[in-house]
Parts: sequence; C-alpha cells; structure tokens
Amino acid sequence: MRHDDGRRMTGVDERREYWINSRGYEIMGLSSRALEIPAIRDFVGIEIDVQHLWGSIYTEAEEHEDGRLLQMSDYKTLISKGLIQPPSKEFGPSIGIRLAQAEKLAKVAEFILGAGGVGYVDRMDESIAVYLQYAISPLGMNVTHDPEIVRTPKGITRPGAWEDEDPEAKGTRKFVPSTGNTYGHHTESKEFIEPHLRTITPTDLDNFWGTVSALGIPKEQAMNDRVQGFVHVVIEAQDFMLSLQRQIGKSSEPGLIPSDQERIIAVAKIMKVMISILQSGFGGNQIDQADIALTLNEALTQNYGVTVVPEPQTDNLLS
Repeated sequence: MRHDDGRRMTGVDERREYWINSRGYEIMGLSSRALEIPAIRDFVGIEIDVQHLWGSIYTEAEEHEDGRLLQMSDYKTLISKGLIQPPSKEFGPSIGIRLAQAEKLAKVAEFILGAGGVGYVDRMDESIAVYLQYAISPLGMNVTHDPEIVRTPKGITRPGAWEDEDPEAKGTRKFVPSTGNTYGHHTESKEFIEPHLRTITPTDLDNFWGTVSALGIPKEQAMNDRVQGFVHVVIEAQDFMLSLQRQIGKSSEPGLIPSDQERIIAVAKIMKVMISILQSGFGGNQIDQADIALTLNEALTQNYGVTVVPEPQTDNLLS
C-alpha cells in the first residue's frame, strides 16, 4: 500500500530515495556501489536539502525589491545610491535584505558540499569568498581570501567510493530505479511549495504559530503573505540545521578532503550564521559580530582560505 506521495506504509520515502540515487548518479557522478554506502547517501541527501532550502529562500527574496537588488549589486553601492534604506539600529536590515543574505549563505553551503560534484574543488574557495562577501556586507564585515591555503591536495585523494565511475558520463547518464517509479528532478517536484503557501496541515500551523510567537511577530501581521513566507523560510532553515546536527559524528566515508564530516560540520556553522541573520531584531535576538566572524572562520579559513574580518567601528553599518 502507498501514500499518494509515493511513500510505502513502511515509512520509507521512495521519492527521496529516488532523488538521492538520481542526483548521486546523474549529477555527482557517483557509482551505484557508492550509493549503497549510508554515509554517502546521507551526504547526497544533505546536498538535496540545501538546494531545496536555497530554492525556498531565493523564491521569497525575489518577492522583495531590496532582496532582488542585492542579488545584482553590492550592498554599500545600493545604500550610497539611495536604492535601499539603511538598516535600522534596532531591527537591522530589512526582511528582503536578510533573505538575500541567507540565499548567498545557502550558495556557500552548496559550494562546501561540492556544488554537484564532490571531486570538483578547483576555484571553489574563490566562489565561497565572493558569495560570502555579498552575505556579510550588510553586517559591516569583509572577506579576505588567501588562495595559497587551499593549494594542498583537495577533492578525491585516492581511488574508492567517492571516485567518479565515469567522469565523461556525468550529467548525461540516467538513473533508472528498479521499482520503475520516477518522480522527476527534486527541484521540479510537486513537493516544492512556495514558502508563503506552506501553512497547510495541523503540524504546519503549530510550527508556524510557534515560530511567530518565538520571533515576537504580532498576530495581526502574521497572515501577510510575505510574513508567512519569511516565517516558513526560518522554519525550513531550523529544520535543516537539526538534520545536520543529527549527521555530525556519524561514520565518515574515507577518501575525500575535506572529509564528508568536515563539510557537514562547516555547513552547520554556515547555517548557524544564517539563522542568526534571519532572526536578528526579532524576539530580542541581536547580531554578535565577533561570534559570527568566529563561526565563519572556523568553517572556512583552514580548508578554503576564507577569513571574515569586521570593518572599523566607524564604518560599521550596524553601529
């Protein structure tokens, strides 16, 4: 017996299992043997989840004019030209700006995980530095990048489960599940619902109103589409953070530098910063620049040569 969404009554989510096999095989170039290893399946699942989160954040950020502007231009330039309003000292940047910041951090997480191929690390550090600068500029912080740190061997260090089965075929071959069920690519699935439309089930309602209360959002404002979208982005980010924490400390599959566990830990630190930015100004939450810099540097400096430094206090956009 099946549910309508393709899950067996055993609780196995066949749709998700298909996406893991499909993305691991078609996009990441992993062999069928590799995709039988729990640590690798978990890793591919995390990459799928961060892509889904990115899609949610991007979709909602596009609904805000200042969020769209930050996708295309530097924050200080937008401020100097009067195209967006400076952040308030109490609340910080607007919801549109912080959604755009979160979208950039989600891209950083994608690059850490491998951006579609765990063996592709050349110039990854440069992409991380560029996207991170966009993300933290509204906080009055800068990124420095030392490429020499990452010139030691990275990626796949020896033949094994992480090694491409057929590098030439990556992106062209097709995974065919033994069940015969195909669900399409995960980013095109019917399960992607725009964030502001996600208050559907009783559990959705409980999560929504619980988060509204935690953020201190007045109930009379909570049913606005953009407020609903923002709240559901926060919920998805928090859920993803919890799923990462459950993966930390599990067995690691050897042969990858940075290792799968190192990458998961780094992404968890990126998510900590993302959630801090999204929640800043709500429910008494405040940005702690020193903590954000420390957290990002723990995630990025050693393996990617990326370091975050606060700007001088007189030039701090939140001062």
